[in-house]
Amino acid sequence: MSSRLSNQDADALRLWLSVTASAYAGDGIGLSLPPKPIGLMVLVKLWLESGAPVSYSDLRTALRLEEADKSLGNAIDLLVERGLVAKVKSRSDARARELSLTSEGRSVIGNLIQARHPKTQ
Repeated sequence: MSSRLSNQDADALRLWLSVTASAYAGDGIGLSLPPKPIGLMVLVKLWLESGAPVSYSDLRTALRLEEADKSLGNAIDLLVERGLVAKVKSRSDARARELSLTSEGRSVIGNLIQARHPKTQ
């Protein structure tokens, strides 16, 4: 499975991420929502960055999470533990860590995209 997204798939993922973050930030229309899928949102955001590491603060902003919300750290820890995300040294601050997808993380997103576009025989 190619790790490249079509423009249409990338746009669909960007839209899903934006709508999901907005809905859970209280911008929705009073819907009763299940628990926020932060782990999946992290994977999608990292995928959309095309391999470039992303800082915790950039993720928190993109996912519209408050500083006090510990769910991002918990989700990241689980994704790292499962080998889907790696913590890497920041290019701009030697003390900081950034996040990037591992090959396994790219595979997970690739499988989701493949499920959306099954091969026709």
